[in-house]
Amino acid sequence: MPYLCEWLGGPKNYSAQRGHPRLRLRHGGFAIGEAERDAGLACMRAALVDVGATPELQSALMTSFFKTADWLRNTGLSASPTPSISTTPKESS
Repeated sequence: MPYLCEWLGGPKNYSAQRGHPRLRLRHGGFAIGEAERDAGLACMRAALVDVGATPELQSALMTSFFKTADWLRNTGLSASPTPSISTTPKESS
């Protein structure tokens, strides 16, 4: 949670405790392809729904999360990445 708080512009507690996030280095020991990226994004989407984030906030955060998650991929790299899951909020029925 401290990383996300800092990433969203809050206090730099994560960096103070652990140093620079070095996301690629910290995730480098894991094979991350499109399936893993999309699984992580699905978890983030579920968390946003669980906390009742507005559709506008969900859309903005999911767009940013996708960019970061795609940048972390280290296997199966394609020329033009696209998410296998939606990065926009689901319509209410």
